[in-house]
Amino acid sequence: MSVRSPLIFEDIVEGLPDAIFVVDPTLYVVYANATARGLCGLDPEGFDLGLEAAFCRVFTPKESEAAVALVASLFALPVSRHEGLTLGTKRQFRGRVRRTGAVVIIELSAVAGEEALEATRREAHTRRLRYNAAVARLVRSGALREGRLADAAVEVTRMLADTVECARVGLWWLATDPVRLECATNYDRGHERHSVAAPLLADEYPRYFQALRSGDAVVAEFAQSDPRTREFTDTYLVPIGISSMLDVPVFAGGQLVGVLCLEHVGPPRAFTLDEQQLASLAASFLSLTRETADRLAAQRQLEESRVFLDSIVENLPLMVFVKDAAQLRFLRFNRAGEQLLGLDRTQLLGKSDRDFFPPDQAEFFVRRDREVLASTEPIDIPEEPILTAHNGQRLLHTRKIAIRDEEGTARYLLGISEDITDRVRPPIGRGPTPRRRDEPAPDRSDG
Repeated sequence: MSVRSPLIFEDIVEGLPDAIFVVDPTLYVVYANATARGLCGLDPEGFDLGLEAAFCRVFTPKESEAAVALVASLFALPVSRHEGLTLGTKRQFRGRVRRTGAVVIIELSAVAGEEALEATRREAHTRRLRYNAAVARLVRSGALREGRLADAAVEVTRMLADTVECARVGLWWLATDPVRLECATNYDRGHERHSVAAPLLADEYPRYFQALRSGDAVVAEFAQSDPRTREFTDTYLVPIGISSMLDVPVFAGGQLVGVLCLEHVGPPRAFTLDEQQLASLAASFLSLTRETADRLAAQRQLEESRVFLDSIVENLPLMVFVKDAAQLRFLRFNRAGEQLLGLDRTQLLGKSDRDFFPPDQAEFFVRRDREVLASTEPIDIPEEPILTAHNGQRLLHTRKIAIRDEEGTARYLLGISEDITDRVRPPIGRGPTPRRRDEPAPDRSDG
């Protein structure tokens, strides 16, 4: 054979339509022709992949494991050829495997014809049905819609793990002081259980946190070498056996609030576009759920504060009332006010002083109220007479202030009144206690 023969042979193999892999006893790919490189996305300048890692880029993990086991058997047993290799859950290929000296050669040919096309269509249809069912579950989820974060986290992580066929899916929320990710739940598909992992500190994984804040999904096929995720290699990825990651940041109100993590255990895998889109959709639903939960929590807190303040106002021994600034109608009246005036608040609310008091007294109240609303300072009225339903005329010490909005416009008038009648003059009809006729006069002598 001439010197040019090897070069001519290489040119011929390089141009073959079939995929050719040459594997050494360590199960590493030492050569792959152009078709094989294109099939697996290998770098023509120098690829450094095991056979299983290369096949996982195209075929399912189970198919890859089966192919690797077959090749290993050719090295370990006195078998030199296998004609029935079939790969094709993702793509339809059939091929031959044979050992030649210290290497094994794998030849893969695409299955042509209607059978392959039909199988591809069936597989795509099944995958689409599975993803559509997952989307429907997200839409129908009561936990997501009602802001029940804990239930939503459990539901979404399990749904994603089963749909994407991923070993682990976790949801983490961002916390501060110090900045960290705290695990809401982590679903292990193999053991079908949820657990909580230790927090991840931003200071220990700065490049990962920086990648999340960019807003883009972290799609790391080779997580242990990817610059965004390799900080986890020694402490997290290697101990658990995680090879590939798909982490989608969760934003709410334009701020990073968490991350949805899909972790693959075993040979590296490339997450498909459909899988990435489903994870992103789930993250969007969780974002809405987080906003709903925060809003409901704020409403509960506001309601608790309102009840607390209502309790204080109701139990004050002073009359407290609120009027609208426009028509000076009563909007709020407490229990002490009801007792002082001898009127039920249902008789007062929505009405003004003119509905209850004599005209001159009502005009006095209205005039003073208008003075308060025109002033920026509280007004103190040391003595203010008022005619009550059951206690006659009383004297009040009243303080009034205008409640203004953000623009400084008076919206309400707040008044607090104390009954000082008994302090200013003795109660009407009460004088010295009279003596009985037979009662001796008190001894007024000095001794």
